[in-house]
Amino acid sequence: MKTRQNQRIEQIIELIFKTGRIMRGRMSAKNRLNPSTILQIHALQFITETPGGTMKQLAGQFTITPASATSLVDRLLAQDLVRRIPSLHDRRIVHLALTPKGQALHLQHINRFKKSMASIFGKLNPKSQEELIHVLTELNTIYKNK
Repeated sequence: MKTRQNQRIEQIIELIFKTGRIMRGRMSAKNRLNPSTILQIHALQFITETPGGTMKQLAGQFTITPASATSLVDRLLAQDLVRRIPSLHDRRIVHLALTPKGQALHLQHINRFKKSMASIFGKLNPKSQEELIHVLTELNTIYKNK
């Protein structure tokens, strides 16, 4: 028999997945992005947030094989969005950095995403916005301390 708390937790999980699917679907449709492009945008975000990040870290972040990470980075290289920087200390390690073109594209996508999200979150009343901020802050703290 499910307790009331278990029912709430299941509802939260279901709503998180449903909301995520809707958000991704709307962003993809609005921006005409295909799933591989979305992965590339997430890769640009990771590289931005992880200065000096490596291919191995990128693979770990997306839970993909090193070969898949190489393929992903090769596509970004072909578009002149990233560059590989060999480690000075270990020739097996390759660091990643955005090119100026990659930085510009990343910023463009971030601004588009923020504008889209602002139009959605702006429809919430101020009390709901404050509650959402509180819950998301609490979740971030829980994840960081895990």
